[in-house]
Amino acid sequence: MLSTVAIGWISVAVTVASIAPYYYFVFKGKIKPHVFSWFIWGVLTAIGFAAQTYAGAGPGAWATGAVSIGCLGIALVALKHGERHITRSDWLCFIAAMSAIPLWVATEDPLWSVVLISITDVLGYYPTIRKSYHKPHEELIYTHLTGTIKYLFSLFAIEQWMVTTWLYPVSISAANIVLIAILLVRRHQLRPAAT
Repeated sequence: MLSTVAIGWISVAVTVASIAPYYYFVFKGKIKPHVFSWFIWGVLTAIGFAAQTYAGAGPGAWATGAVSIGCLGIALVALKHGERHITRSDWLCFIAAMSAIPLWVATEDPLWSVVLISITDVLGYYPTIRKSYHKPHEELIYTHLTGTIKYLFSLFAIEQWMVTTWLYPVSISAANIVLIAILLVRRHQLRPAAT
């Protein structure tokens, strides 16, 4: 049986494998990330990583830390190469998500921090889901699918099983699955009819 350290490294490797192609397709102009989503995900996964580490997740938190770095990098790249159409609802979602950070600081309880971060991170999916509904080919399914797989590996690497250590990866996996389903359905709906 693999050690939690080995599984933790596998989850980091899957993280790199899931995010690297996303960067490639952004620079090729085929993918247009929504800066708000990626910034929210980057900041919140950093907080989730800190909370998981504090709660004793051990190597089970490594993927979360790697995701934070990758998401913040994509957010930076999205400033130049990302989605340009920012709606009022995107702004509202962004402000709501960012307002959770002071709540997290005020909470000083890892459980409530992870609950807030999980809810807020899922909120961060809204701008990408809204954009992807209209432009489903401007999002890379592979990244979100491997992101889900990575979090499944990280769950097996958790050393201290409690809500604080598993809630965040489970909520993000669920959100990824919803996004993937929307992308698949919309791509099918927008496919040209056979003649």
